[in-house]
Amino acid sequence: MNSPALSRYRIDLDTGCRQFVHLPSLLREAATEVFAVSDRRRVLLPLTSGVTVGPEMAASRAHVSAPFGTGNLYRLSSAERQFLGQLQSWEERYQAGKAWYLGRTGATSRVALFITDDELAGIAEHTETSLRLIPLRQVGAFLNGQDAAIATHATCLALWHLETNYCSRCATRLEIAAAGWELHCPRCGDIVYPRQDPSVIVAISDEADRLLLAHNSAWENNFYSVIAGYVEAGESLEGAVHREVGEEVGLEVDEVRYLTSQPWPYPRSLMLGFSARCRTPYFILDEAEIDRALWVSRAEFMELVASRQISPPGPSTIASNLIENWLGCPIIRPEDHNL
Repeated sequence: MNSPALSRYRIDLDTGCRQFVHLPSLLREAATEVFAVSDRRRVLLPLTSGVTVGPEMAASRAHVSAPFGTGNLYRLSSAERQFLGQLQSWEERYQAGKAWYLGRTGATSRVALFITDDELAGIAEHTETSLRLIPLRQVGAFLNGQDAAIATHATCLALWHLETNYCSRCATRLEIAAAGWELHCPRCGDIVYPRQDPSVIVAISDEADRLLLAHNSAWENNFYSVIAGYVEAGESLEGAVHREVGEEVGLEVDEVRYLTSQPWPYPRSLMLGFSARCRTPYFILDEAEIDRALWVSRAEFMELVASRQISPPGPSTIASNLIENWLGCPIIRPEDHNL
């Protein structure tokens, strides 16, 4: 099966050099590639001709009319970086957890910055390029593989730094270290690292090779996806698949097989994709979380999507890959001209 949108490319994070990197110095070097992210898991993109941006959408359903894998993150110019450096020094920005080392491509170092909407407005005065901060899940599949990986790492780090400020042992303010990849407690010496929470997601088929789609009561009316849930403490991945399927739709499955994985910073998950087989098609919904479910053949799925009776997961999601692996071809979505 094809790799999920955010897992198509492995960048060199240069992990062995993090302890020795002086990030403010890298930001002063013209050769350094500098990217920008912001709150709400948004990444900075140039808006090229013919591409328009729709409203931010929940549940990852937005996609692009441009070919997948053709988009690029915006690289900040020297003038734009100088402007940001005047607003807040690079040392202050780094110590505030707003700048992180993302390794290198060959001899070219990469740095990601956290910027605000007001700072973007100032950057716009230094370029003729139309720029926009757009949620990662709307544009992950649109970005080329390398830039999707860069955006994912940067988004995960931004979220971690926004949410992690004090030591969980002694409540002391944490200090930035390892070029943004560690937080150290100056009082008790504890070291905190970025974390991801393992979550299983499973495409279940029955003996007629139909796929199970489910609707969460918190989702919009026509949005359907496959079963997913967090791994409990002390639980194996396969055990989590069996438990989640049993809890949400009352089914017993076998032939549980691992397929692929994808980081997903919503909020900070590592999605682990599986397939499974169900011997009986009769489900029992928990109704508190899953209020509707249905079995679909390949022809029924394509017809329901084409007629907009159901809205499938967006192309940036691992759910989309699992469905396409079962379907045997890409999901053909109704025409949408928005990012």
